[in-house]
Amino acid sequence: MADRVVPVDVRAVIVQWPEDAPRGAVSRFIRASGVSKSQFYEIRRRAREEGPVAAMSARPRQLSTPRHPQAIPAAVEDLAVEIRKDLADQGLDHGPVTVRWHLQQLGLPAPATSTLARLFTRHGMVAEAPQVLRRSYTGCGSRLRAA
Repeated sequence: MADRVVPVDVRAVIVQWPEDAPRGAVSRFIRASGVSKSQFYEIRRRAREEGPVAAMSARPRQLSTPRHPQAIPAAVEDLAVEIRKDLADQGLDHGPVTVRWHLQQLGLPAPATSTLARLFTRHGMVAEAPQVLRRSYTGCGSRLRAA
């Protein structure tokens, strides 16, 4: 329910909600309108802090949730992908260790090789390796006995 967009008419009622509403009115309203309690109070908070016009529109999710603080910068990510493509086009080794070395030579904060490997997999740059089947042992143990 938290990801559902609240309709404008419901937002208008929430923005104009009286401060001295009777006890239990909020619970009845959220049950009837289908919004969650957190959505109700978030819209009221936005109306108080940013004004009623700002509270009437839904905020894009991408603006409200930034990238993870430990994520590598987008510029470094793009450069790593570009370096890998260039090395592959030249026929040179283009693994994560080599790409990391090239990033370090450029004076950039190079992510770990495991991070680069996940990045290349996420971008579809890694060919899926075929699974190797183990050879089954068909003997009955006679080869292990000494004669």
